Amino acid sequence: MTAIAMWVGPSEIAVASDGVAYDYGGTVRQIHAKQIVDLAWGAVVPAPAWGGVLDYLRVYIAAIIDPPPFGFDEFLRVLPDAGRWIMQQIADRRLVGDVDGSSPPGFQMLIGGVSDERQRYEGYWFGSVSFESEGKTIEAFTPVPVQAFAKPEASEEALKEVGLWPIPATIDDPLNFAIGLMDAQRRTPMLLHNQVDGPRGYGVGGFCQITKFRKDLVTTFFAKRWPDKIGEKIDPTSGYSFTSYPDLLADEGEDEKVG
Repeated sequence: MTAIAMWVGPSEIAVASDGVAYDYGGTVRQIHAKQIVDLAWGAVVPAPAWGGVLDYLRVYIAAIIDPPPFGFDEFLRVLPDAGRWIMQQIADRRLVGDVDGSSPPGFQMLIGGVSDERQRYEGYWFGSVSFESEGKTIEAFTPVPVQAFAKPEASEEALKEVGLWPIPATIDDPLNFAIGLMDAQRRTPMLLHNQVDGPRGYGVGGFCQITKFRKDLVTTFFAKRWPDKIGEKIDPTSGYSFTSYPDLLADEGEDEKVG
């Protein structure tokens, strides 16, 4: 279960994701990024799991529809059809879901950007499953507005270890909070690949990528890298350190800036 998080503020969006893919036993199989930052779409899009959902999204936008969307509002309008197409590719290839078929394939992602039509920063959860919320059925492939979202859940013990307990009612510094939260998520055992009767293990690692998204400037960088190795299981106690966001920029610089 990949760690992804997003906070939507009045003047920017902060996004975080880890960078590891693992098999059903928790062995690391790949180190890779799980975010798209696309200025033509006007969006930042993190997705959990092995990241292939983002590859399919790129293919759909670039090759399946004509003309492709330009701007965040147009991007949102094509998302439902894009989601159905992505789901068909996943189902045909059985790329996501439990090995024994007990869990149906599916996907989810977060969408953040600036709506010119509504003149505000917006965030959405988007996925392939329907669910109940406040007595209403939210249909699959429907962008669901969110102001803050994070998964998987971090334990109280792990949050205390990184100094984030109790969780503040208001997060004034989402970038530093995201870095600490991902350290806590890394140290919390979880169900691997959502296998209800499967093994528990550790599935957050590789690196922590932070993206700060503004209308006129997007900055994305590695906040930290963990010493995880392909072919080995994640050691949640390795590579632990907490460094604040300003110190990271001062010491290492910005890895990538687009704008």
